[in-house]
Amino acid sequence: MNSALGTELASAGRRQRQLQLWFYVGVPLLIGFFLGWTQVGRAAEWPKYVSLLYWMGVSFGSLFFLELLTPPFAGILRPRGVPLWITLIIAQVIIGWLAILPVMRFFTESVQSLLPLALAHPLQDGSLSSVLQKLPTNIVTWVGINLLFFYGLGMERFGYKPPARPSPTFPGSIDPATTEAQSEAGRSGQAATEVSPPAFLSRVRDERRGALLALQADGHYLHVHTDAGCDMILYRFSDALGELPDAEGMRVHRSWWVAERAVDGGEKGEKLILVNGVTVPVSRSYRVQVRERGWLS
Repeated sequence: MNSALGTELASAGRRQRQLQLWFYVGVPLLIGFFLGWTQVGRAAEWPKYVSLLYWMGVSFGSLFFLELLTPPFAGILRPRGVPLWITLIIAQVIIGWLAILPVMRFFTESVQSLLPLALAHPLQDGSLSSVLQKLPTNIVTWVGINLLFFYGLGMERFGYKPPARPSPTFPGSIDPATTEAQSEAGRSGQAATEVSPPAFLSRVRDERRGALLALQADGHYLHVHTDAGCDMILYRFSDALGELPDAEGMRVHRSWWVAERAVDGGEKGEKLILVNGVTVPVSRSYRVQVRERGWLS
């Protein structure tokens, strides 16, 4: 089962990287090509190759600055429960005004230097009102595409974890994890669903994924302890417990669940010392069951 779990988690990581490739390269390429080829806005009278150059630069340049500068806003707003779409709008307005607009003015001026003077257009002024005028269009593009990839395709965005759902497989791709899991289930006489990992593990960062050792509730968040480290995700403790079979471990405290494989580290009074060195309290209401399992003397 551990081999199937590791394979499934590795597959989830590959799907995330596949989504990132589409988001960071495919989306701006398609948007820039469409706007450049149809010669939208100030490029209406420009030669088509100049229009393509301009809109490709705007598309990739805007994405670069938004990706680079949005994380600090998310780091402040996300822990306070602010939804992703609000974080995106706030970051977009501020970054668009302070960073993207000045750089795009310089870029537009450089592109227009390639044109006859008669085809040049006045540059956008640097006021906040000019940014707000374009906000509806920006919402449709930046915010709308982010929410599509987040909710529709399950891509993580700026530390926000998407709702648990099966990750998509793009047309023509083969998911080796699914094939391997099905083969292993066939050899052992078990259904493929029996080797599927808990849904909450797909939200753990790739570098922290491994054999599950313990879970710790922290309000609406969940600390997931594995043999590769610890990660905090937005997930209800009760939902996570419902995804874990009893044979894997047990709840030892109102805020703690411990895996069977993690209790070899010993005990200290009424506390468990896990193999990763983490000390876990055992509450009175669970003490009898913990002793019966042999975890406490």
